[in-house]
Amino acid sequence: CPELEEVKRFRPGILIGCINGRAGNMSAHEAAYLARVLRPHLAIPMHYGMFNYNTIDPQVFVEALRIQQVGVPGFLPELGGGYIFDTQANLLQRI
Repeated sequence: CPELEEVKRFRPGILIGCINGRAGNMSAHEAAYLARVLRPHLAIPMHYGMFNYNTIDPQVFVEALRIQQVGVPGFLPELGGGYIFDTQANLLQRI
């Protein structure tokens, strides 16, 4: 939607995007398109794996990034623990 595309002016470092395509959420392909528009350093999918009736394989998002030639790496965080985004090095580090 146009409102999400306006986020580009803030130059986000990370996109954390819905990928399940239900209840008004973006699909994996729509989230990949948004990553192409916003050009973050990293794209992380969300809204998957919580409920059997409402999930999608996050690899679909990673593949959509590749197919659409977005040029932004997809990242699938591990459950538990945390991460820090190093803005100087443009990388995510597990803590």
